[in-house]
Amino acid sequence: MNTLPEQTTPSAPQLGFAMRVGVAVAGLALDFWADGKEWPLAGLIQHKAKNDRVSAAIKRPVTKKDETVDEALEPQPIEISEWNPDRVQVIERLWGEGRALPGDETYLDSLTSQLGLNHESSVLDLSAGFGDMARFIAERYKTYVTGLEQDQFLAARGMIMSIAAGKSKQASVTPYDPNIYEAARKYDCVIAREIFYKIIGKEKFFQVVNSSIKSGGGHLVFTDYVVEAAARSKPAVVKWLEFERNAVPMSLIEIVKTWKQAGYEVRVMEDQTQLYKTIILKRLADFVAFADRHKIGLASQMAIAQEIKPWTKRLAAFQQGLKYYRFHAIKR
Repeated sequence: MNTLPEQTTPSAPQLGFAMRVGVAVAGLALDFWADGKEWPLAGLIQHKAKNDRVSAAIKRPVTKKDETVDEALEPQPIEISEWNPDRVQVIERLWGEGRALPGDETYLDSLTSQLGLNHESSVLDLSAGFGDMARFIAERYKTYVTGLEQDQFLAARGMIMSIAAGKSKQASVTPYDPNIYEAARKYDCVIAREIFYKIIGKEKFFQVVNSSIKSGGGHLVFTDYVVEAAARSKPAVVKWLEFERNAVPMSLIEIVKTWKQAGYEVRVMEDQTQLYKTIILKRLADFVAFADRHKIGLASQMAIAQEIKPWTKRLAAFQQGLKYYRFHAIKR
């Protein structure tokens, strides 16, 4: 199985810092800078910076011309500049250029490398975001991808990005409503990332998705949040479900049973919870480190808060039973 760059095992100091960030981030609320307070994780960043200076000072031989260990521990001036991002800039700073969800190109490759895609294949992406998956597939496999995105804002910007990349036809991104979506044609492959869990009328939508996939070998690849019965009453899971009011996640058995009854062979059902958590924590830590070096206006602070809060809820829920799975099913 392919691995993600973010999956690389961090050193002990890095892991410790990442975990501290994870604990702190999981407790954040929308009012990050309420009452004029500084960025809540600034202390963690400063603590890490000091530890880095300590390590460098201890490892480096001290000479008469060199600074002493004590001098090395003196606070270093940090250049503070203004950063007033819009929503797109916040999301891209969090997950990477052109991305609206965790995971880089290696991750996208891990989702598509076993599908046998080529220039004759057709692909439907039901969670296109900014179109990074669509553009990746179009570039890698020289095929056409139809990207659909629930968030009209993301869809509009995603289409602009595809046009700028010269892939307006190969990797289109348009808005849609899953509640009224109808299959326009059949595809060799349908991809859906973290979308099924928040569909209220799942049975109807699954039927439409099924109608969009070719029989006799069509692929369905999706990632989703999974909650078993025993975890539904856990405090952090309850708070997550209350926060994402339209979230109706299924259990692993329910998911597998649903698609088997629809005529699919479920070949992969991989628990990627730990990997996903690691990716999120690393990206959040990088984001915090960046934000700590900038002055951020009130409007941008709120934009940042709105984008990060769902992830703090999910991180907390992961600790109490929420799971993240990757699935690959083939239609008979």
